[in-house]
Amino acid sequence: SPGQFNFTLLDAILDAADTAGLRVMLGTPTATMPSWLPSLHPDVMTRGPDSPEGYSGLTPGFGGRRLYSFNSKTYRYYALRIVDKLAERYGQRPTVKFWQIDNEIGHEGS
Repeated sequence: SPGQFNFTLLDAILDAADTAGLRVMLGTPTATMPSWLPSLHPDVMTRGPDSPEGYSGLTPGFGGRRLYSFNSKTYRYYALRIVDKLAERYGQRPTVKFWQIDNEIGHEGS
């Protein structure tokens, strides 16, 4: 839910990786937004060029990746917020060797 961050599982995974001597690439959760975000802020959803309401007048439903609009200030706010929280918590942790900020640009029609 908005404003709540629970890193318990990720902490445990990184602790286990550290114990095993592994280094990890940590991906930001920005390619797939949480289900509560478009429910509270429909403006985060992508829109097609043919209609301000969406593809042929339809807004794509939640469930896939890349359904966010880069033009949405709301999406950018929440994306930056989670990335900031992750960086604050794990940015200096030696187990985290790399950060993956995106992948598969253009995937699923984005």
